[in-house]
Amino acid sequence: MIRIFIYGYLKLQHCVVHLGMKISFINYSFAYRTIITIGLISTILACQKLEKKTSNQVKADYNEIKATKVTINFNQAFIIKEIKYGQSMSDIYVSGTGFSNSTQILTFSKVAPLETFWVTDLDENGYEELYLITRSVGSGAKASVIGIASMDGKSYKTIFNPENDRSFKEKLVYLEGYQGHDSIFIEQNKLYRQFPVSETSSTSKSEEKQYRLITYRLVLYNKSYSLQVDTFLNQALQP
Repeated sequence: MIRIFIYGYLKLQHCVVHLGMKISFINYSFAYRTIITIGLISTILACQKLEKKTSNQVKADYNEIKATKVTINFNQAFIIKEIKYGQSMSDIYVSGTGFSNSTQILTFSKVAPLETFWVTDLDENGYEELYLITRSVGSGAKASVIGIASMDGKSYKTIFNPENDRSFKEKLVYLEGYQGHDSIFIEQNKLYRQFPVSETSSTSKSEEKQYRLITYRLVLYNKSYSLQVDTFLNQALQP
């Protein structure tokens, strides 16, 4: 479209000079060219503004980068960096500061986007852990827990979570009936998970809407720690 305007503008100039038209027509042509020029400038500026806006949207949607510093015990901290690719996938990097024997970067690739995080001392050993809560998009909106533990305040390691390992996850009876829509939270140094389930009543043979409440504990595992279920039970949903 811009090329057509420019071509018409130059063609009009050529015709005026070649045919030697009257002054009045030249003045009219000058006014017409002025209007066309203003229109061209407005069109170019609008296109540039649209391109800039589109570029910013693409950057925000497909290459969004966030960094958060989380202070824990003994003047130590974890730095969480998330690179978000679209609405459904992220790379998450966690590094520590103030740890005498560790400067490593823990990498969690192609995981669901970060929703929130919690800091607590689940095993009450005097050293706090960091728990990242990620959540998938879609109708299920399933949450996951990624944990990082302090090893006596000198280094840090990823907490093994069997729920994030497919070979273990399929055998976890406490996740039977899990279809997402869960909430994960911490109260009084305890980690909880709650999600809705449906069970068939043995008496009425009808489905009863319930929710399952799970509590977790932290145990030593393979020179690090593992997140294990402490208790779980079903309760009726309140109307």
